[in-house]
Amino acid sequence: MKYFTLHKKILDTTDYIPNVAGDKLPIDKRKSLGVIAKELTDVNGEFDYLRCYGFGDEDNPDDFRVWESQRFDIYRFTMTDVNRLFVSEKCMSILSKYRYPESEFKFYPAKLLFQGQKYNYFIFQQHDDISNMDQANTEYVIYDPITNNVVENYDGELPTQGNYDLIFSQLESKNLKMKFSRLVLNNSFNIFSLRWFFWGAFIIIDENVKEDLERNEVTGVDFEEIDFEIQFKNVQ
Repeated sequence: MKYFTLHKKILDTTDYIPNVAGDKLPIDKRKSLGVIAKELTDVNGEFDYLRCYGFGDEDNPDDFRVWESQRFDIYRFTMTDVNRLFVSEKCMSILSKYRYPESEFKFYPAKLLFQGQKYNYFIFQQHDDISNMDQANTEYVIYDPITNNVVENYDGELPTQGNYDLIFSQLESKNLKMKFSRLVLNNSFNIFSLRWFFWGAFIIIDENVKEDLERNEVTGVDFEEIDFEIQFKNVQ
């Protein structure tokens, strides 16, 4: 099985698809966004008045029309330190068919204000959780970040929050970095997330989800195949 990360799609020009901003929300809903940035929680009603925002000059009417030149199925939020997608009803119906850890993901109903009309969307909230990771059986390699060539297998102390800075600095002094060669997870999912020191935070999907999104012509996202092995101890 192949696995992929989701990346913000680049348009035919040098521009990215714009983000969606919640700065026009009432103050109580903006506070709710702050809460779900930290935990999955129940929210009364929906998030309304979300709008495209991301490049150009908002005070320039021509630039603003560029932002709304096409409506996409997948956007990202402008708010920092929050890993969430903004997805259409079509996209939500596809993603919700597959197995994902309910402790990490939740759909919140929302509205996109686009070209003066409102459309039904969902905030697809992602919380990175490493509790599903089997750290003891996960394997790492040391590589050259310039050539991406693997230098050696890493067999030292397992990276943790407490020691990663030291491991990183030791590697950096040699112009080297660390990455996964095999990621082992306890339970299998079609969609899951992982934040790890050297890798970042990504939503990961398997090839079945990717093919379903492509078959249904979901717009606004690119897929990048993961360059390491993923294994599950408990396959369902």
